[in-house]
Amino acid sequence: MPQTQTASIQNTEIDRPQCPDCQAAMWLACVSRDGVGKEYRKFECPVCEVSTRRANEIAGPTIQF
Repeated sequence: MPQTQTASIQNTEIDRPQCPDCQAAMWLACVSRDGVGKEYRKFECPVCEVSTRRANEIAGPTIQF
């Protein structure tokens, strides 16, 4: 079962994309890692509920839970 973790970064440090439909700032809803150097961030729009996912390269070792 996935574990929930609290991030130590502030919301101002996260690159929040604009919603492609209504242009509102999207919220970070979920972060997951694939174990081979990629981190996936799911963003959701608080206005129209559209969601999008972005992949980011991560540095350092990946920790498996």
